[in-house]
Amino acid sequence: MVNIYDRVKSEIENIEKNLEVTDDFNTSENKAKTEALKQIQEFRQNSFEKLKKLQSNQDWKKFCIAFYGETNAGKSTLIEALRLYLNEKNKIKEHENLILLQNEIKKEIKDFKNNIKNLSIFEKITNFIKGKNVKIEFRNFLKVMKQKHIALPFDGTIIGDGRSDFTRKSAKYDFAHDGKEFIIMDLPGIEGKESEVIDEILSSTQKAHIVFYIKNEPRPPQKGDEKTIGTIEKIKSHLDDMTDVYAIYNKSITNTRFLKREFLNDGEIAGLKELDEKMGEILGKHYKGHFAISAQPAFYANAKYLQPNSKFKNDSNKFLKEFSKDEILQKTLFIEFVNFIKNNLIPNSEKKIKQANLYKIQMVLDNGINMLNKLLNEMFIPLRDKFKSELANVNFKLDETVNITKDEIKRELKDTIYSYIVDARKRLYEFVDSDISNDELKNRIDDEIKNVNKKMESEYKNIIDKNIISMNNEIKRIIENLERRAKSIIENINSQINLTKTSNEVDTKSGFDMLKFIGGITSIGGGIAILLSGGWVVAGLVGIAVGAVAFLKSILSFFSDKYKRAQQKKSIDENLRKHENEAYSSIDKDLNTIFENIKNEVKKIKNQLDIEVGASSQKLCDILSNSINEIKQISFKIEQEAKI
Repeated sequence: MVNIYDRVKSEIENIEKNLEVTDDFNTSENKAKTEALKQIQEFRQNSFEKLKKLQSNQDWKKFCIAFYGETNAGKSTLIEALRLYLNEKNKIKEHENLILLQNEIKKEIKDFKNNIKNLSIFEKITNFIKGKNVKIEFRNFLKVMKQKHIALPFDGTIIGDGRSDFTRKSAKYDFAHDGKEFIIMDLPGIEGKESEVIDEILSSTQKAHIVFYIKNEPRPPQKGDEKTIGTIEKIKSHLDDMTDVYAIYNKSITNTRFLKREFLNDGEIAGLKELDEKMGEILGKHYKGHFAISAQPAFYANAKYLQPNSKFKNDSNKFLKEFSKDEILQKTLFIEFVNFIKNNLIPNSEKKIKQANLYKIQMVLDNGINMLNKLLNEMFIPLRDKFKSELANVNFKLDETVNITKDEIKRELKDTIYSYIVDARKRLYEFVDSDISNDELKNRIDDEIKNVNKKMESEYKNIIDKNIISMNNEIKRIIENLERRAKSIIENINSQINLTKTSNEVDTKSGFDMLKFIGGITSIGGGIAILLSGGWVVAGLVGIAVGAVAFLKSILSFFSDKYKRAQQKKSIDENLRKHENEAYSSIDKDLNTIFENIKNEVKKIKNQLDIEVGASSQKLCDILSNSINEIKQISFKIEQEAKI
């Protein structure tokens, strides 16, 4: 089973290797692949560190029970009572050593007394001359012996003295029941200077297969605030990867009269119900319920060697004066708890060892999955969606820019033609008013139209070039603004995402490099410039056949000069209107051709933007999502293995 660590590492490495060797990506997709690979590598590094710690701390042979809880909740007291009742190995040795040391002290005292008693007259006189007072020496000797006696390993030595963090290192005690060995660990309290004991707590919970959370009040643990981490947060952090967690309400009983009543009152029962509900919220199905016990009287009842005249000894005498040992153990519910350990935990210890250890390994994977999912759901999917929205907006602006440019060119060209036609009409009218012949008018109209064409040939290219240059600059500005917007989106999402770090998690940052991811955006759009270099053929724009003036009726000479001039002006209007309309039609036709090419170039820009930003961000989401599913498969296999 120890090979489980290497097996999991190997499967994680395979996910990374498979992604590394995949080469069926285009250039833009490779950016997404590189970013996804970076996240997987970070997951692999974090997971390997956690697996290394687990491999170092986990025990696959001995069943480990951890007593965990608030400072001064009575963990050590309950463990000491269990050591005494279950004849823990080291406790037996302590008793043997205590008896041996007590006998040695008694012998030293006896020998000292004998030496004084057996002093010769000469020795007494010598001591008197030297100023030695035998009685004082004997009193000093007894003080030394008293200190030795106090330092003896009496029962209760491991119990705290009320100071925070009395227990700074986890203490381990070896037990055996029905031929099965198991360990009980006494963990440092979680309400003292946690920074000094957190590593010890975490390494011990990694070793533990079951945890008893001990508290001295029948109420739920408290939630923290902005300044202080609460007990709820600590429990979630420290015990999140435990399969079985029980709560123990260690009721403080310092007076024998409380053993004559019901062990729990209505208020305590209600409080313990709230405790179960809150612990269930914190740990889910892994919280198994609570026990109620009073460890101090149980310790008094089990103690065999208490320091004479100590508080422990005096209190013990009070309880044992009114109740027998068995009565105290029954009334404090100690026996009920011991029977649970002996009958429920120890017989199934092999199965619980396997389940607990595998679940911790599974939680390493699941925490990694949660981290990657958090990145995916809170960063990369919002990025993809925001980029999609930005691209839609950019596409709209690009189309709008092209259409506006086309309309502006059309307006300027038509306004220019109209202006030239108006000027030509004015001059022709003046000629008519000077009384010219129809032939002369025909030649004048022909000259004016040629003049209009000549002016338009120069103006036409200038108007188009000017507007397309302006359009090209606007497209460039739109694309540059997209890059700025993309960077802003990344910064906003990075500031909003909250990868909550707990003691069981390695703090992880996405490290997403937008400059590399969208670095090619501003290079897009250069293709528009080629539209300016080809020039545009203006021949035939106006398409006016200069010799196409309608033949003026010869009969005009028979009419009055006024009528003739009116008819000549009418002919001028008809001819100029005809050529104006033909010019407008030619402009529409030519602009449609020009802007069909422009739209094709803009379409290429849109496609490239989609590849560089939209498709790449989608590909990144797809790669991460697939990798998460592969890690889930590893986790699922471990979960199934734990059920066998």
